[in-house]
Amino acid sequence: MSITQSIGNYCIYAAYKRFKRDTLMDVGVSTTPFLITKSNGYGYCQILRDIEFSFTLKNSERAKVYFLKVRCNPNIQKQRKNIIKYLYDNKKTYEKLFVIDVCLQQINKNINRNTILKQKEVLNKSIIYEILSSKLPSEIIDKITSYINTTISASIVYHKMKIPLKTCDGLSERYYFSNPSLYIPDYTINMIKKS
Repeated sequence: MSITQSIGNYCIYAAYKRFKRDTLMDVGVSTTPFLITKSNGYGYCQILRDIEFSFTLKNSERAKVYFLKVRCNPNIQKQRKNIIKYLYDNKKTYEKLFVIDVCLQQINKNINRNTILKQKEVLNKSIIYEILSSKLPSEIIDKITSYINTTISASIVYHKMKIPLKTCDGLSERYYFSNPSLYIPDYTINMIKKS
């Protein structure tokens, strides 16, 4: 098992945009890139209790949480400023490895869990079957593909705040979001290294 902050020439940052209805309220970026622990065909990316990467949401608010692939820069403060500028004006391009949409409606569906989790396939295994089917029996192809991880998943932790917020419409529940994490399969790690 190895721990690093980069994959080839790239780092991964967590960032968010917070909206009230369709109006952008604020943005945030993790203080440092993710720490990446590689094990069992996956890279587990996390930030350690980052106070700057946290936000609250109430009833009429929503957020987008981004996991950005960013070229490594030893000047982390400058890097963060560039990412914040990108979040406001979208003029500099960073690749979004994953995006989580967050709103209170999702939380109401999440009974007995304090995590919003999203997953997607990054590699269709049927391509492997097509390539190998003329050369190998299906049992062997099944065995080979069972070792290939093809799912990227991202999560963010939330907690209901004890004291609701007083608004002109009455009391509004508030939730605190923090600790984003990302699981990326070896396939994605290799694609990042090659880019």
